[in-house]
Amino acid sequence: MKAIETFSFLKENSYENNVLVHTYKEGSRKGSSFIEDYAFLMNASLNLYTATFDASYYDFAQELNMTASKYYLDGDSSMFRYNKDQELISKIIKTDDGVLPSPNAMMAHNLFQIGHIEYNPEFLERSKKMLSAMSSMIRTNASSYGKWNSLMLNHAYPYFEIAVVGKQAKSMVASLHEDYIPNALIVGSDDESEMPLFKDRYEPDDTFIYVCQNTTCKLPVKTVKEALKQLDSF
Repeated sequence: MKAIETFSFLKENSYENNVLVHTYKEGSRKGSSFIEDYAFLMNASLNLYTATFDASYYDFAQELNMTASKYYLDGDSSMFRYNKDQELISKIIKTDDGVLPSPNAMMAHNLFQIGHIEYNPEFLERSKKMLSAMSSMIRTNASSYGKWNSLMLNHAYPYFEIAVVGKQAKSMVASLHEDYIPNALIVGSDDESEMPLFKDRYEPDDTFIYVCQNTTCKLPVKTVKEALKQLDSF
């Protein structure tokens, strides 16, 4: 898979001593990182986790989040500074979209996703706090804050966690993705796992789909069709 190859290359060449570098060229000096480097690689790592079920991607996303929070988090605003160094006269906090989405909006998305994967209310609250700080700007200039708008939809409407557990999890997750399911996290595990969405739910001879919302789950079902019905009637 090309995505895995690209990710592995970035991790091998642009991540040293638990710190990212912004640019890499063989034989040249590596440039210092910015918050966008952490935000986007963290998002890629979370996406690879949901696509492959490989928990090492999730662990790496958590590692990136810890480093970003340690070096870039601005305690006064709850946002992330663009630069690691604080020697500048004024802090640079990038909140609007440009050629790339806002790194702060991406970090807020990442926190929201992790919060739902592991039922972490602290991360969900941090994501919500960052979004709340942007509400007036979003209302007056929505076109410059597309990534924040996407997050606002996640918070404003019911958000579902769909966990598929069992040997046939990959094929069932693929089937779920054939339907458009807005405002939902779809994750799977084809083995036993201690993660909250999968813990004590693995059966070696069967595969179950759990449709959940705010830590409350419907009874497990065995088909995608049944799961979609549960979403409609939650």
